[in-house]
Amino acid sequence: MSLLRLRSLVRPRGVVSLTSYRLYSALPTTCPSCNRPLPTRLPICPACSHIAPLPSSTNYYSLFDLPENTYKVDTKDLRNRFLKTQRLTHPDAWSAKPEKDKAAAANYSSFVNKGAEYLLSLRGVEMGETDSLEDQHFIIEIMDSRENVEVAETRDDLESLLEDNNAQVQDEINTISNAFDRGYLQTAKEASIRLKYRLGVQDSINARLHNM
Repeated sequence: MSLLRLRSLVRPRGVVSLTSYRLYSALPTTCPSCNRPLPTRLPICPACSHIAPLPSSTNYYSLFDLPENTYKVDTKDLRNRFLKTQRLTHPDAWSAKPEKDKAAAANYSSFVNKGAEYLLSLRGVEMGETDSLEDQHFIIEIMDSRENVEVAETRDDLESLLEDNNAQVQDEINTISNAFDRGYLQTAKEASIRLKYRLGVQDSINARLHNM
């Protein structure tokens, strides 16, 4: 992946990257409404239900409270940070709030998903520019799969993971085939996106097996 491609991914449209670690460190740590400590680096407070618009200085690293421009991402740590952030930003948690708060939460939730996709791409899973995952459960599943590959200690462990993943790959292929036969193009597209992630897991397993 080229450096230009990396920078285009880390800076989503309308969001400006942090220019220095000093600016990153200056992100709010307390709620501007009730002054309680914020659970993440985002201006979202579960204590008083305060939510501010996405700061223009936010990038994917600051989103998950990671050191800027690090390309070595711990999958388990990313999963925990993703869950923590997603719980705060999930639109369901703001369904009874004013429209402006619901819109802000939806914007955050989408940004969180894209951030997880980008950081996963640093582990070798690259998506097309127009591909996007909206299923939080699937994102977590892929994170777990990546972690399982990383911590597997024996060849038998890896082969077991490969067998399970191959079955999931075949399921996605069957879904794509059936969806095309029935004209369900959106279903086929969603399964194709999932398939790319499954194949990425497959590649990582095979790479570890090759190096054993």
